[in-house]
Amino acid sequence: MRLLDAPFYFLRHGESEANVAGLIAGSTDTPLTPKGRHQAEQAATILAPHAVSMIFASPLRRAAHTAAAIARHCGVPVVYLDGLRERQWGVLELMPLTEIRDRAVTAPEGESLAAFEERTWNSLCRIGAPGPVLIVAHSGTMRVLRNKLGIGDVKDWVGNAMPIRFLPPEPGETWRFEELGG
Repeated sequence: MRLLDAPFYFLRHGESEANVAGLIAGSTDTPLTPKGRHQAEQAATILAPHAVSMIFASPLRRAAHTAAAIARHCGVPVVYLDGLRERQWGVLELMPLTEIRDRAVTAPEGESLAAFEERTWNSLCRIGAPGPVLIVAHSGTMRVLRNKLGIGDVKDWVGNAMPIRFLPPEPGETWRFEELGG
C-alpha cells in the first residue's frame, strides 16, 4: 500500500544540539542531545500500541538515531531515504534561526524551496509498505506534508519527537492530523 493511501505516522527527530543552540541545522549532521535520546524513547512508548509496521527515515543522525530507538522498541525495520533529508540551507547552515526571514528565498549555495519540496514529496510518494508506517524526519518534512496534503497553515512548526497521526480525507474533506500523547 502506498503511504498516501492510508493513515500514517510522522515524527520529527528528538532534540538536537543545533536545536538547543538555536541554529539552522538543515543538512548539517548534528547529533541528538541526551534529552533528544530520551524523547525518542518516550515517542517509542507512545507509538508502540499503534502497531507501526515499518519506519522510513532521513539518514541524518538526529533522525536516524530517533528512528533506531523506535525500531528497537517496536521491533520493526527502518529504511533510510536520502530524499527525506532536511533542506540544504547553504551559507545559512549553523547560523542563528533568526537568519531565516523568508523560507521562499534561496540562500547562497542552498537548495531552493521548490527543489526541497519536490525532492521530499517525490520520496514520500514512492513509499509503499503494509501500513501503518512511520516517517521520521524533520520540521521541513512536516511543512511539505502539510502543504501538499492541503492541511494549510494549521501548524507551521512541530515539536521534537511529538508523534503525529495523519488521517486521509473523508469524501469532500482534506487530510488532517492529530498529535498523539502529550
